[in-house]
Amino acid sequence: LLMLGDTAPLRHISLAMTPEEAAGKSPWRDLKEGLAYTWNTPVLLALVSLAFLTNLSAFPLTNGLMPYVAKNIYMVGQTGLGFLVASFAGGALLGSIILSNVGTRTRLTRLMMVSSVIWYALLLLFAQMPTAASALPILILGGIAQSFSMVSLQIVILRECGERFRGRVMGVRMMAIYSLPIGLLAAGPLIDWIGWHGTASFYATVGLAFTTLIALRWRAAQPAALGGSAYRNVHTTYTAGLAAGGAAADAALNAAVRRYGADPAALQRLLRSDASGGFTTTGALSAPL
Repeated sequence: LLMLGDTAPLRHISLAMTPEEAAGKSPWRDLKEGLAYTWNTPVLLALVSLAFLTNLSAFPLTNGLMPYVAKNIYMVGQTGLGFLVASFAGGALLGSIILSNVGTRTRLTRLMMVSSVIWYALLLLFAQMPTAASALPILILGGIAQSFSMVSLQIVILRECGERFRGRVMGVRMMAIYSLPIGLLAAGPLIDWIGWHGTASFYATVGLAFTTLIALRWRAAQPAALGGSAYRNVHTTYTAGLAAGGAAADAALNAAVRRYGADPAALQRLLRSDASGGFTTTGALSAPL
């Protein structure tokens, strides 16, 4: 139905590859380059690690294990199972709708991490619910948090990986889903050993711990803020050009330019960081310039 509604004219898509790249192109080479690029980029490594973690410890609780929970824990039939699954899915749909309307006004990386923590906290609470009726609102909220987390993750990956490596990095991201069967297989013997409540609590606690670790390592990998403006134009002379009127125009221009002095502490941090090769301007402004 989506494709039937596409009225755009047919377009030819360029692969944007050099002849050398086209000659040496292979799926294994692309996979190797994608893995290397992801591993050497702290932001992408954190994002893929979070995707691997959620598929390992969060999705099994609300997907593959839900029939077991409905039948053996809550003692409900197919209708009850449908309500449980629909609650989580409905929350995810609601979360996507909300995010599509407010996403441009939010810091997606912070939203992703906070939502992941809330998601695991709700799963921990879900593991303690005694009845299906009490679990439904928790699952709705969990679906919203899951949508905030995973949709933000996808957007940040697409934004950070760059056009050349976008396909390779998205392929690595898709490979993270293979942790889902690992989580499901491990859940079987764990439920036999410590029961559903213990297994779900263990999964949620592990998820919370590693999500926090990922957030801390990611934050540590980010460049330190200068704490103020390190740039100044107090002694800068601007030139309007001969066509604009020569010296008179230059004088008028320089008289009209607003002058800024650098914050001394920020300037010292910049000089120390620049001397060690640790400062890089990215152009990503966190406030209007």
